[in-house]
Amino acid sequence: VIRMKLSTNGGKTWGPSLRTDLPCSGMVHFSATLLLSGQVAIVFHNTWHSSAKSPISIAISNDFLGKTFPYVRDLEIADQGKLGGTQRGHKDTNINGFDFPTLVQTPNGLIHVAYATKHYVKARKQ
Repeated sequence: VIRMKLSTNGGKTWGPSLRTDLPCSGMVHFSATLLLSGQVAIVFHNTWHSSAKSPISIAISNDFLGKTFPYVRDLEIADQGKLGGTQRGHKDTNINGFDFPTLVQTPNGLIHVAYATKHYVKARKQ
């Protein structure tokens, strides 16, 4: 599972590691941010498979600490042969998916998500 830590002083010290209810595929590329509402948003690979990179999903917590994420939506699912990169160095080079997800919230409240696919970067605005 994905674990979260909270800092209340700009990262000088951190609280205890909190277990979330989100899967961690073994591909540790994910991004989380504290929203203006006080909720936590995270973009991640929503799978338990250790080498899967699809689907790319966003989850929103309903608590300040980001322990529970009842709102999860797939942003995109890899279409074999059309989207998604392959995992370098893996014996199965046909693993399609998405890499390096990141998200930010702008002052107007919009959440922007960006992630890499096969040979280009695709950005989505939520």
